[in-house]
Amino acid sequence: CTSVGCQSPDQSGHGSAGTIGATSDLNPSAGFKVADTFSPTTSGTVSNICWWGFYLDFSGPTDCGISGPGTGDDFTIEYYADDADGYSPGTLLGGPFNVISSVAPTGDIIGGNGLIEYKYSASHKPINVEAGQCYWISIYNNTTESCFWLWETAPGGDERSAQDNEGWNSNDYDMAFCVDIDISLDGCGAYTGAC
Repeated sequence: CTSVGCQSPDQSGHGSAGTIGATSDLNPSAGFKVADTFSPTTSGTVSNICWWGFYLDFSGPTDCGISGPGTGDDFTIEYYADDADGYSPGTLLGGPFNVISSVAPTGDIIGGNGLIEYKYSASHKPINVEAGQCYWISIYNNTTESCFWLWETAPGGDERSAQDNEGWNSNDYDMAFCVDIDISLDGCGAYTGAC
């Protein structure tokens, strides 16, 4: 099944502030994770996902690249219901899934400041989703040393995400990711980023 519903990355940044990404990394010097919403247009299961991001050495600040995050990538994916306050994830529905991700540079530069964009993909145990329901997905890394991972922003959607820093706080931008919704052994569904 190929990716059929996406919030594609926005290399120029979101909004008047030009937000290019959000730290979503449990690095001891960061400690944040980010979640974004999605709403399936068909019922099925989700087990394959892709997303975009980049690395930044905050001691620089400079691009530290794929070889920079200390002991390397260590991604986790979680799914939540939208049953809290409407501005943050609610009940945990799936995960945490510690995933082995594939990663490759896209060839794009983010924000005009030399930051290299990377695309990631991974699979995990299937979770059930229903058409028309709103869900939250959290993708976060667990790097070491001074190189952190940031989840890249995307245009469109409902511009509602949340960052967990000792409690979820609402943000007004979307994150760049795709989910595959399997509706049969050989078919795919789709999703829209707006809830």
